[in-house]
Amino acid sequence: ALASRMVRAANSAALLQLGPREHAVIGLLARAPGIDRRLLERLAGPGFVERALSAGVPLRRLLTGGLDLATASSFRSAPVEPTAAAHLAAELVERDRPIEAIGLLLDAGAHGEAARTVMDLSESVTDTVEPRLLLGLLARLGTVTEHEPGLLLLRAAATRSIGRVDDAVVDIDRAVALAAQSDPRLRRRAEVEAARARLAEGRHAD
Repeated sequence: ALASRMVRAANSAALLQLGPREHAVIGLLARAPGIDRRLLERLAGPGFVERALSAGVPLRRLLTGGLDLATASSFRSAPVEPTAAAHLAAELVERDRPIEAIGLLLDAGAHGEAARTVMDLSESVTDTVEPRLLLGLLARLGTVTEHEPGLLLLRAAATRSIGRVDDAVVDIDRAVALAAQSDPRLRRRAEVEAARARLAEGRHAD
Protein backbone atom coordinates (compact mmCIF):
# COMPACT_ATOMS: atom_id res chain seq x y z
CA ALA A 1 0.00 0.00 0.00
CA LEU A 2 2.84 2.38 0.82
CA ALA A 3 4.57 1.62 -2.48
CA SER A 4 1.31 2.21 -4.35
CA ARG A 5 0.85 5.62 -2.68
CA MET A 6 4.43 6.56 -3.53
CA VAL A 7 3.90 5.65 -7.19
CA ARG A 8 0.67 7.67 -7.36
CA ALA A 9 2.36 10.66 -5.74
CA ALA A 10 5.29 10.48 -8.18
CA ASN A 11 2.95 10.27 -11.15
CA SER A 12 0.87 13.22 -9.90
CA ALA A 13 4.07 15.25 -9.50
CA ALA A 14 5.07 14.35 -13.06
CA LEU A 15 1.72 15.51 -14.45
CA LEU A 16 2.05 18.87 -12.65
CA GLN A 17 5.09 19.61 -14.81
CA LEU A 18 3.14 19.12 -18.04
CA GLY A 19 0.39 21.07 -19.77
CA PRO A 20 -3.24 20.12 -20.53
CA ARG A 21 -2.40 18.80 -24.01
CA GLU A 22 0.20 16.41 -22.60
CA HIS A 23 -2.23 15.39 -19.83
CA ALA A 24 -4.83 14.45 -22.44
CA VAL A 25 -2.40 12.32 -24.44
CA ILE A 26 -1.09 10.57 -21.32
CA GLY A 27 -4.70 9.77 -20.43
CA LEU A 28 -5.12 8.22 -23.88
CA LEU A 29 -1.88 6.26 -23.61
CA ALA A 30 -2.98 4.88 -20.23
CA ARG A 31 -6.05 3.41 -21.95
CA ALA A 32 -4.50 2.34 -25.28
CA PRO A 33 -0.89 1.16 -24.85
CA GLY A 34 1.47 0.55 -27.71
CA ILE A 35 1.11 3.90 -29.52
CA ASP A 36 4.08 4.78 -31.70
CA ARG A 37 6.14 7.90 -31.06
CA ARG A 38 5.17 9.62 -34.31
CA LEU A 39 1.46 9.40 -33.52
CA LEU A 40 1.99 10.58 -29.94
CA GLU A 41 3.85 13.64 -31.17
CA ARG A 42 1.13 14.34 -33.70
CA LEU A 43 -1.36 14.42 -30.84
CA ALA A 44 0.73 16.29 -28.25
CA GLY A 45 3.23 18.21 -30.37
CA PRO A 46 6.92 17.66 -31.22
CA GLY A 47 9.13 16.64 -28.33
CA PHE A 48 6.30 15.09 -26.31
CA VAL A 49 8.31 11.98 -25.42
CA GLU A 50 11.28 14.00 -24.19
CA ARG A 51 9.04 16.35 -22.18
CA ALA A 52 7.20 13.42 -20.60
CA LEU A 53 10.40 11.57 -19.67
CA SER A 54 11.97 14.73 -18.29
CA ALA A 55 8.92 15.27 -16.07
CA GLY A 56 9.20 11.72 -14.74
CA VAL A 57 6.41 9.97 -16.66
CA PRO A 58 7.40 6.26 -16.73
CA LEU A 59 7.30 5.63 -20.49
CA ARG A 60 8.69 2.36 -21.80
CA ARG A 61 9.15 0.89 -25.25
CA LEU A 62 7.37 -2.36 -26.08
CA LEU A 63 8.78 -5.10 -28.31
CA THR A 64 6.46 -3.90 -31.07
CA GLY A 65 8.15 -0.48 -30.97
CA GLY A 66 5.14 1.29 -29.48
CA LEU A 67 5.26 3.19 -26.20
CA ASP A 68 3.52 2.25 -22.97
CA LEU A 69 3.15 3.57 -19.42
CA ALA A 70 4.80 1.38 -16.80
CA THR A 71 2.13 2.34 -14.24
CA ALA A 72 -0.81 2.95 -16.55
CA SER A 73 -3.53 2.44 -13.93
CA SER A 74 -2.44 5.48 -11.93
CA PHE A 75 -2.73 7.71 -15.02
CA ARG A 76 -6.26 6.69 -16.03
CA SER A 77 -7.70 9.51 -13.97
CA ALA A 78 -6.18 11.96 -16.45
CA PRO A 79 -8.97 13.61 -18.49
CA VAL A 80 -9.74 12.36 -21.99
CA GLU A 81 -10.02 15.20 -24.50
CA PRO A 82 -12.73 14.33 -27.08
CA THR A 83 -10.92 15.64 -30.19
CA ALA A 84 -7.68 13.82 -29.38
CA ALA A 85 -9.64 10.67 -28.48
CA ALA A 86 -11.51 10.76 -31.80
CA HIS A 87 -8.26 11.20 -33.73
CA LEU A 88 -6.56 8.33 -31.92
CA ALA A 89 -9.67 6.15 -32.21
CA ALA A 90 -9.64 6.56 -36.00
CA GLU A 91 -5.98 5.53 -36.06
CA LEU A 92 -6.66 2.49 -33.87
CA VAL A 93 -9.50 1.34 -36.13
CA GLU A 94 -7.16 1.52 -39.13
CA ARG A 95 -4.65 -0.58 -37.17
CA ASP A 96 -7.24 -3.29 -36.41
CA ARG A 97 -7.66 -2.24 -32.77
CA PRO A 98 -11.36 -1.29 -32.82
CA ILE A 99 -12.19 -2.40 -29.28
CA GLU A 100 -9.64 -0.01 -27.80
CA ALA A 101 -10.95 2.71 -30.10
CA ILE A 102 -14.50 2.21 -28.85
CA GLY A 103 -13.35 2.28 -25.22
CA LEU A 104 -11.55 5.58 -25.82
CA LEU A 105 -14.61 7.16 -27.42
CA LEU A 106 -16.78 6.05 -24.51
CA ASP A 107 -14.30 7.46 -22.00
CA ALA A 108 -14.40 10.75 -23.93
CA GLY A 109 -18.20 10.81 -23.77
CA ALA A 110 -18.56 10.39 -27.54
CA HIS A 111 -21.29 7.74 -27.31
CA GLY A 112 -22.70 8.44 -30.78
CA GLU A 113 -19.32 7.99 -32.47
CA ALA A 114 -18.65 4.90 -30.35
CA ALA A 115 -21.97 3.37 -31.44
CA ARG A 116 -21.19 4.05 -35.12
CA THR A 117 -17.76 2.44 -34.69
CA VAL A 118 -19.33 -0.66 -33.12
CA MET A 119 -21.90 -0.91 -35.92
CA ASP A 120 -19.12 -0.71 -38.51
CA LEU A 121 -17.46 -3.82 -37.06
CA SER A 122 -17.66 -6.92 -39.20
CA GLU A 123 -19.95 -9.75 -38.15
CA SER A 124 -16.91 -11.92 -37.45
CA VAL A 125 -15.76 -9.63 -34.61
CA THR A 126 -17.46 -11.96 -32.11
CA ASP A 127 -15.05 -14.71 -33.21
CA THR A 128 -11.99 -12.65 -32.23
CA VAL A 129 -13.16 -10.51 -29.29
CA GLU A 130 -13.74 -11.87 -25.79
CA PRO A 131 -17.57 -11.94 -25.50
CA ARG A 132 -17.72 -10.37 -22.04
CA LEU A 133 -15.53 -7.50 -23.21
CA LEU A 134 -17.89 -6.85 -26.12
CA LEU A 135 -20.92 -7.09 -23.82
CA GLY A 136 -19.30 -4.58 -21.48
CA LEU A 137 -18.84 -2.07 -24.31
CA LEU A 138 -22.43 -2.56 -25.48
CA ALA A 139 -23.65 -2.04 -21.91
CA ARG A 140 -21.72 1.23 -21.71
CA LEU A 141 -23.60 2.46 -24.79
CA GLY A 142 -26.76 2.33 -22.70
CA THR A 143 -30.11 2.72 -24.41
CA VAL A 144 -28.46 3.16 -27.82
CA THR A 145 -27.95 -0.61 -27.93
CA GLU A 146 -31.65 -1.26 -27.32
CA HIS A 147 -32.71 0.74 -30.39
CA GLU A 148 -30.09 -0.30 -32.97
CA PRO A 149 -30.67 -3.68 -34.70
CA GLY A 150 -26.99 -4.00 -35.62
CA LEU A 151 -25.95 -3.62 -31.99
CA LEU A 152 -28.62 -6.06 -30.85
CA LEU A 153 -27.30 -8.66 -33.29
CA LEU A 154 -23.77 -8.21 -31.95
CA ARG A 155 -25.05 -8.57 -28.40
CA ALA A 156 -26.98 -11.69 -29.38
CA ALA A 157 -23.87 -13.28 -30.85
CA ALA A 158 -21.86 -12.48 -27.72
CA THR A 159 -24.52 -13.72 -25.29
CA ARG A 160 -25.03 -16.91 -27.30
CA SER A 161 -21.29 -17.64 -27.19
CA ILE A 162 -21.35 -17.62 -23.37
CA GLY A 163 -24.41 -19.88 -23.21
CA ARG A 164 -27.20 -17.33 -22.71
CA VAL A 165 -29.22 -18.62 -25.64
CA ASP A 166 -32.62 -17.35 -24.48
CA ASP A 167 -31.28 -13.80 -24.12
CA ALA A 168 -29.76 -14.05 -27.60
CA VAL A 169 -33.09 -15.10 -29.13
CA VAL A 170 -34.86 -12.13 -27.52
CA ASP A 171 -32.27 -9.74 -28.97
CA ILE A 172 -32.50 -11.34 -32.43
CA ASP A 173 -36.30 -11.10 -32.55
CA ARG A 174 -36.14 -7.48 -31.40
CA ALA A 175 -33.51 -6.77 -34.10
CA VAL A 176 -35.81 -8.24 -36.77
CA ALA A 177 -38.65 -5.93 -35.68
CA LEU A 178 -36.40 -2.85 -35.59
CA ALA A 179 -34.73 -3.68 -38.93
CA ALA A 180 -38.02 -3.90 -40.83
CA GLN A 181 -37.56 -0.33 -42.08
CA SER A 182 -33.76 -0.38 -42.15
CA ASP A 183 -31.08 -0.90 -44.75
CA PRO A 184 -31.88 -4.08 -46.78
CA ARG A 185 -28.55 -5.68 -45.90
CA LEU A 186 -29.15 -5.21 -42.18
CA ARG A 187 -32.72 -6.47 -42.53
CA ARG A 188 -31.53 -9.62 -44.30
CA ARG A 189 -28.79 -10.17 -41.72
CA ALA A 190 -31.39 -9.98 -38.93
CA GLU A 191 -33.70 -12.37 -40.78
CA VAL A 192 -30.87 -14.86 -41.33
CA GLU A 193 -30.01 -14.79 -37.60
CA ALA A 194 -33.70 -15.29 -36.76
CA ALA A 195 -33.83 -18.28 -39.12
CA ARG A 196 -30.78 -19.80 -37.43
CA ALA A 197 -32.44 -19.32 -34.05
CA ARG A 198 -35.61 -21.08 -35.27
CA LEU A 199 -33.53 -23.99 -36.60
CA ALA A 200 -31.75 -24.28 -33.25
CA GLU A 201 -35.16 -24.46 -31.57
CA GLY A 202 -36.21 -27.25 -33.93
CA ARG A 203 -38.83 -25.10 -35.67
CA HIS A 204 -37.81 -26.13 -39.20
CA ALA A 205 -41.04 -25.08 -40.87
CA ASP A 206 -40.68 -21.54 -39.49
